[in-house]
Amino acid sequence: MDSIANYLKDPGWWFSAFFVAIIASVIAGFLKDRIERHLPNLSTRFSAWRSVRAMERAALIKALSDNPSLLTTAYIRAVMGVVLYVLTLLLFLMASLFDELRPHTSAVLGADEKFIVSNILIPFVGGLAVIQGYRASARISVVDKAWGEFKMKHDIPSMP
Repeated sequence: MDSIANYLKDPGWWFSAFFVAIIASVIAGFLKDRIERHLPNLSTRFSAWRSVRAMERAALIKALSDNPSLLTTAYIRAVMGVVLYVLTLLLFLMASLFDELRPHTSAVLGADEKFIVSNILIPFVGGLAVIQGYRASARISVVDKAWGEFKMKHDIPSMP
């Protein structure tokens, strides 16, 4: 058990775990739509849920493509989501340095703070970064689809 605790205290373990999480997230992003297309064959309830989600997404894309100010607002929200994702990602990457930056001679900060940083703060911020990254990518996907439809409706040429 001590060896596991030592691994969790090592910043290298957290960086490698983070990069594995990024790779898993990218793979999941590519497989998500394929799985959702094939899973309805296994369950009628999931099929109904998927069709409702597809109709809601299509209605949102149509509403965004019909209203330029709403599309602009959605783009701003999507970009702010990406900025928030980058900030949480940087906080996750820098969290292991919090212990290194604190004064080691302070009587106020002890071993409990090191435990909190390595066992609570880093996993929490890492999970927050993953959730924020997923939400930001979902928003960008919807807004990008709406932008494509808006360009087709108004004959806006694509940029090279």
